[in-house]
Amino acid sequence: MNLRPTFAAVDTVVEHNLERVLAAFRNHSVGAHHFAGVSGYGHD
Repeated sequence: MNLRPTFAAVDTVVEHNLERVLAAFRNHSVGAHHFAGVSGYGHD
């Protein structure tokens, strides 16, 4: 059984969805600092 075409199709969908998410991040000025956690201690 050759799964190469199936995995290639999945890769295409993943690439398309990644581009959509990254474009949304750019459009809304989301950066890496938005994903950095804070403890809340001393945070205003």
